[in-house]
Amino acid sequence: MADIGKVLFTAREALLSNLTAINVTGSNIANVNTSGYSRLRPIFEAVGTRDASSGKEQIGVRIADIERIYDKFLEAQMVSQQSSLARYTAQEDTLSRVEAVLNENAGRGINDALSDYLNAWGNLSVDPLSKSKRDMVVSTGENLAGLFNQRVQGLTDIQTNADNNISDTVSILNGYLKDVADYNELIVSAESSGSNASAVRDKRGTLLNEISKLIDINYLEKADGTI
Repeated sequence: MADIGKVLFTAREALLSNLTAINVTGSNIANVNTSGYSRLRPIFEAVGTRDASSGKEQIGVRIADIERIYDKFLEAQMVSQQSSLARYTAQEDTLSRVEAVLNENAGRGINDALSDYLNAWGNLSVDPLSKSKRDMVVSTGENLAGLFNQRVQGLTDIQTNADNNISDTVSILNGYLKDVADYNELIVSAESSGSNASAVRDKRGTLLNEISKLIDINYLEKADGTI
């Protein structure tokens, strides 16, 4: 009966191990569209003893670990490229606003106002005593000056907005860096005790992508799992 008990025990452990593997597969399927999720893979390990002299054996299987499948190099490249994309996107947004302020395609911009001003001076040079032509010089000059002031104010507003964005970005970045430190502690705590920290590593990887949208970053993962 003892031998049957060992067989049943081995069978039970094998069923539980494979059930865990099925649950891991189910998790992978359920999170197929989850941003930042890394696929998991169960690592099976043979366990038991074999005594050739007595013919007794107790061989079974268990899941030694659940491995997080990801490419460190690819992850680092994604973070780097995300930084480049964010930088160019920010530049495009700012330059688009500048372009809108300096846009002359709609007409009646600085180019037209400057032409009117020079034409007014040309007309005045022909008849310097004409009050209407002197008034036209003043009027076109005021209009030109007003347009220049509008353009300056528009560019100043863009600069002010950019400065405010930098201040906001610093505050957001400080929060992100604190979260990275917290994730580092959780990973070390979990993995040093033999637990799996795949979910926390995924969250930290997602956070790195968010940080790379704000600044150019480089990072190094240490042996204990911290970065």
